[in-house]
Amino acid sequence: MLADFVLIGAALVIVLAVLSAAAHLRTRTPYGGTPPAVAQAMVVLAGLRSGETALDPGAGDARLLIAAERACPGIRAVGYELSPAVWLCGRVRLFLSRSGARLYLRDALCADVSAVDVVFLYAGPEMMRAFAEKFARELRPGTRIVSHFFRLPGREPVTTQEVATGRKKRRVFLYVW
Repeated sequence: MLADFVLIGAALVIVLAVLSAAAHLRTRTPYGGTPPAVAQAMVVLAGLRSGETALDPGAGDARLLIAAERACPGIRAVGYELSPAVWLCGRVRLFLSRSGARLYLRDALCADVSAVDVVFLYAGPEMMRAFAEKFARELRPGTRIVSHFFRLPGREPVTTQEVATGRKKRRVFLYVW
């Protein structure tokens, strides 16, 4: 009986690992959590207001969703994550933090973003190009996009902020659509 549970558990871990590796290959963006200081700077730069919807299309472990919701409790925080293992970590983090944010195991490029007020991005160059094309089709004028490290192709940031994270400095870009 115990051996059956061990085998099932091992099989689930292997399936999660394979699906997660496939997701990272598809997006060409490995998981790399946003440093806390950067997440905080992104949330402040976004200028969130109660009643707004904030989206993290590559939400990872949901730390930005939680930070945004804590900074402005009246928002609706939504995230998408394509990697099952990372998504599961995010769901656990949301549960433990008692957050009302929603995290979906889904490809953000297939989601409707037309009602979003703020978008948080930390994605590699290929995904940034894909998001720029999607945003051109779907975002409303005035939507704010806050990007960590990578620039949004074809757009000039309204503001660029440097954030110290230990010995490194990271850049955060604010765009207004």
